[in-house]
Amino acid sequence: MKKAELVAPDDRTGMAWWNALTDAARRFWMQQAGNTGRAVDAWGAYKLHAARKGVAELFCTRCGYRWEGARQLVARCPGCGGRNIVANETA
Repeated sequence: MKKAELVAPDDRTGMAWWNALTDAARRFWMQQAGNTGRAVDAWGAYKLHAARKGVAELFCTRCGYRWEGARQLVARCPGCGGRNIVANETA
């Protein structure tokens, strides 16, 4: 089994989310997670927030990448790093 196959889909999404954040957004979500120093905890804090606030289906008009997230918290597209994001509310 390859190493990449050992990563769960939610973990991949979390990694893309973390990598797309600005430094300020990383600090914010790390604080929300109790400053554990673990990106996975920040991802968990974000998912909890999204579940409480509602999520939007997000679409990057630059590369066509689609994902779900809290519309007001998105910094960059996980697909291309662009900021050309459109949201459709789902909750």
